[in-house]
Amino acid sequence: MSRTSATTGTLNRLSSDTFEGNVFDSQSATTRNVVLSAGTSYIAVDTIEIGSTFSLEIPSTSSLEITAYYSPGSVIPNTQLNYPVKFSVYRNAAQNTGNAAFAQINFDTKEYDTGNNYDNVSSFNFTAPYAGYYQFFARCSVQTGTALIISLYKNSSEYKRGGDMGGGARAGVTLSPPPMLLAQGDTINIQSFGSAALALDVGQTYYTYFGGYLLSLT
Repeated sequence: MSRTSATTGTLNRLSSDTFEGNVFDSQSATTRNVVLSAGTSYIAVDTIEIGSTFSLEIPSTSSLEITAYYSPGSVIPNTQLNYPVKFSVYRNAAQNTGNAAFAQINFDTKEYDTGNNYDNVSSFNFTAPYAGYYQFFARCSVQTGTALIISLYKNSSEYKRGGDMGGGARAGVTLSPPPMLLAQGDTINIQSFGSAALALDVGQTYYTYFGGYLLSLT
């Protein structure tokens, strides 16, 4: 189907259920191409920047307003608008803490991961798909030890430290930092520090886990 030129602010009917044209985006002062498909609701394809609101006059129909959510430098596909970024993972196989040093916890089992942004096979990182503010939480526990620390690492550098516990029997520490601003492509992982190579409690969703979600776009 060939494109049909259109007056700014007006969509032309290309078929019984498809409209296309150019619309002026006052937010960015540029003209953008728009494609709409008829149905119970009209949805703009990804050629529209998220966040723009357009009032359009479609031939043979009433006026239509389109509203989306804006993210500088990135566009969320329309199919994901109702499925915010979120994940929850835990460690199932045996693993030790770092031995008097920090070592990454390889959370190998997913409970859910909308958008598949956590790699539970190789890097064991969460990678931010969009620039925005994210909330993370994590916990690790060991059966015994004299020291246990949990920390969040951003782009391979320690960023937010959580619980720090001294010796005793079974101990668990948690981490729940305030919302943090991430750029698209930033990576997040969780690391543990033990007084020795301590065996993590694993095999259950409530022992050693990690999760997070997107709060808002920038």
